[in-house]
Amino acid sequence: EADEISSSKDPTALPAIQEMLTDKDPIVRYWGVIGCTVLSSHARSSTARLKELLQDREISVRIAAAEALYIQGEKEQPLKTLVAALKSDNLMARVQALNVLEVMGDDARPALSTIRSLLKDDIKDGDYDARAARRVTETLENN
Repeated sequence: EADEISSSKDPTALPAIQEMLTDKDPIVRYWGVIGCTVLSSHARSSTARLKELLQDREISVRIAAAEALYIQGEKEQPLKTLVAALKSDNLMARVQALNVLEVMGDDARPALSTIRSLLKDDIKDGDYDARAARRVTETLENN
């Protein structure tokens, strides 16, 4: 239900989405943040709560909040959160953060040295983060 509400693109769903941002279940909080990303500027009233979620105990919620805030025009705090996520032991969190950094384009440039630290000479099948880091690095270096 949370994902359906969050992906509805319906601004009238904002109260329900905002309620999700405070749910005890991290999956529901995550979908609430996704709803704010989908609604973009229609979710500006959620900015303060999204900033709080940059400190959420669940890394996927923190990364999603960084993206939602970036979509709303914030840059510094989301970038710090994403750089921290790149240093995580969680492979998929690093991939999720790299995907957001790719969306950020030139605004991700300050994270380039941290992104480069994920590069490998011999990329294996499961090195999703190294592949994503290579893609983001190439994009940033060629622009």
